[in-house]
Formats: sequence, structure tokens, C-alpha cells
Amino acid sequence: MKKITQNLTKSIWQSGLFAMAFLFSLTINSQDLALQGVIDFDLPEAGVTGKAIHVLVVNDIADLSLYGIGVANNGGGTDGQEYTFPAVSVSAGDNVMVARTPAEMAAYLGATEANIFQMDIDQNGDDAIELFFNDSLIETFGDIDTDGSGEWWEYKDSFAYKVDGAWTYGGVDCTDESTTSATSDCPYPYTGVYTTGTAITNDTYATTFTIDVTDGYVDYDGNTQAIGDNTVYLNGNFNGWCGACNPMTDNGDGTWSTTVDLAAGDYEYKFTVNGWDGAQEEWTADFAATEEGSCLITDGTYTNRALTVTDSAQTLSTVSWNSCTDATTSTVGIDPGCSDFDSGTEGWTVVDAGGLTSDWLLDETAQGGANESVYSMG
Repeated sequence: MKKITQNLTKSIWQSGLFAMAFLFSLTINSQDLALQGVIDFDLPEAGVTGKAIHVLVVNDIADLSLYGIGVANNGGGTDGQEYTFPAVSVSAGDNVMVARTPAEMAAYLGATEANIFQMDIDQNGDDAIELFFNDSLIETFGDIDTDGSGEWWEYKDSFAYKVDGAWTYGGVDCTDESTTSATSDCPYPYTGVYTTGTAITNDTYATTFTIDVTDGYVDYDGNTQAIGDNTVYLNGNFNGWCGACNPMTDNGDGTWSTTVDLAAGDYEYKFTVNGWDGAQEEWTADFAATEEGSCLITDGTYTNRALTVTDSAQTLSTVSWNSCTDATTSTVGIDPGCSDFDSGTEGWTVVDAGGLTSDWLLDETAQGGANESVYSMG
């Protein structure tokens, strides 16, 4: 699972130590794609030929078209997403560029392969850039409410380039009258190959997820809480572990459901409460290796639910929090004569291997074990 800790984000904001970083690279959730370069070169062909955006693929992305770019011109605020990447798959470490004139840009950069996407939007060296995922803002370069002219982040006839997470600059007008990047006063730092990815099919299959939170969920302090007015969310590598972009629907009977169209493949996911703020399902690798953890997968760092989509729609079995089964439907016969059970009580509490605390109550209407006592999860 990939995410940033909300408490850490809040503490950073409150401390003010990264106020400048807030303006230039605000990431509101974990992202698999990041801004790498913002370009306004002065190419020999002049005009809009020197406009480009360079992004870096942080983790494998099955469908790049979930991402897009917007330009906030002249400090006029956001215009929302104006460009959508093509429907291709890309791999971690890939460099992707979109430019107004790909051939001219490739020639200026001296690229051995002109694998550059064409875009119809353009920016000047005083405009902020926004990166979107599922139409939600995930990263910003510059200040969308400020004209960058004369600001220290201006990149007119130049570029901004990210090094170790920090923006660096070529210097205003540094490409004027140059014929190539290499012979300019500010060679562009990245000189490798760009990729246009691998085209993907559009076949997707409706996949329905359902969780039963009748018995509540476990918060970050390890306490079981009733769902109350909170909202259950679905998070997985199919939505970039985006936090709050896939709210589920309350069915009114303790279950929550959502349907997502997924291409064939293997996925990881988990259920959370209030995005990442309230809670997330958590397991140990040891538990995932047991029969009770058969629905889980551990990649060496994280343990999540596993899912395989083939070539048809499917409705997954209802599960409970931290469980591979729907524990709320379970009924267990208990023999009150066992040495560690007090037959005078009306119930007991179980903490399962996944950490879920459940109350079991005496069911006087059910037929049970040798002493006719049955306890059901209530």
C-alpha cells in the first residue's frame, strides 16, 4: 500500500518548515506519477515550439489516461485539467514528455528517439502547472494565483527541473538564440530516452466489492469503533491508493459496496475509513501466510487484499474488517463446560488474528453443543 501519513502531512504544514515546498510540489496523496520538468525553451522555430511538460513514472501505471495536466495562466487560478495522457501502460522509472511540437522538441534536446506526446495546451514561463489524477489535483508547480513574472520560480525561455524532490532552475532567458539544449547556457539535465508507453485495450470488467462493518472497524489506536456517520472507502493499486476518490455506498444493513471497472490483471486493495484519516485494514505478514489470511498478499513491505480479474464481471464475497470472510454471519457452538469459560456469563469477547474485536452473545433460540448453548457474533 502506498500513501503518505496524514498526521505527518499536518505536522509539516503546522511547522511551516516546508512552506516553499507547499507552493511548488504539494502532493495530497501518494502518487505514481510526478512532475519532473516544466519547460519554456526558446527553440529556433520560435512560437509555441518550446513548450513541454516532463513527468516521471514513480511506480508502474496500468493506465496513464487516469492522469492529466492543467495550466494556471498568468496567476488567474486553476482552469482544471486541460490535457489527458493517452491510454498506455508505463513502468516505474519511465520518463514521459508532452510538448506542443514533439519533433522540434526532440531535435532541440538531441533525443535519439522522438517518443514525445503532442499536447494542445501551452504555458509561458510565468504560469503554474497542475498534475491531476482522476480529475483530482495531486501536485502543483508554482502558485496558481500568482503571475510568475519576476518571481523566483519564473522559467521564461528556460526550465524548472526537479532534483531529489527539490526544484532547480536554468535561469530566465538562458536558452535565447540557442540551436540545441546542449549548446545553450543551460543544458536540460535529463538527456535520456522518453517513452510513449504500451497501448492498452479498453476491455474492463465490473468488479463489485462489499464489506460488512456491522461489528465496526479497528482504528489506528487498535480500538474497535462503530461506523456511525463515517464513510468506508476502497483503496488499491487500481486507483493509485488515492485515499478519498472511491467512497463506497452504505446499503443500510451494515454492508458497504462499490463497483469498479477493472482491466484483466492482478490487483491489491484494502478498505479504509474516511479516506486514510479514520482507519485502514492492517495485517501482519505472518497472518497472511495462514489459512485465515488466504485472501491476502505480502510484497515484502505491505500486506493487502489480493484480487485477480479475468475476462468477466464478478461480485466478490462479502468480508468483514480485517477478515477474509464475513464474520458477522458466523455462529459457533460453545461448550460452557470447558475450563476457561465461565458458564454464568451471557457473552464473551474475541480478538481475531487480524486484530478485530468482536462481542459474542448467548443465543437462547439456537441449538448448540453438549450443553445446548450457542454464542453468536452480535
